Amino acid sequence: MGGKLVFWDLGRAIVPLSKGTPCCPGAAGREVRSVKGSKGLKRLAQGAMVTAAVTLVLAVTLALSLPPDTALAAVLLAFDPQSLDQLQGWVLGWGGSGRLLWRFAVVPLLWRPVWFLPAAMGLIAAGVALTLEGRLRGQRRSRWPL
Repeated sequence: MGGKLVFWDLGRAIVPLSKGTPCCPGAAGREVRSVKGSKGLKRLAQGAMVTAAVTLVLAVTLALSLPPDTALAAVLLAFDPQSLDQLQGWVLGWGGSGRLLWRFAVVPLLWRPVWFLPAAMGLIAAGVALTLEGRLRGQRRSRWPL
């Protein structure tokens, strides 16, 4: 690449620009490439697939091996009695947004069943993997059947 900044176009057609016309603000003279066939994007899709598989297997294992109403906080306390205090200190150390994050995001997750967080992460990773895989193949699906 030789020091050039590259803008990746995720499967969209690259429109040829007239000389000197930037593709986006601040991009004059920079190279634009398509990601179809990109090794990095393929590895990212494969990594997302592996992550999805591992987290979904973990979620099923936790759901089958523990009582169904076991909260994530109870499991963390069983491993380390200081874990919730350390987690709270770490989140509250983020400044002003840490208090809101602790109250509205972390505490509700701690009261959910222990299998919920790995299952949610697995579904998100599967969605990322399917999206990237479709982009690599160049498939463009229409959202509307028209």
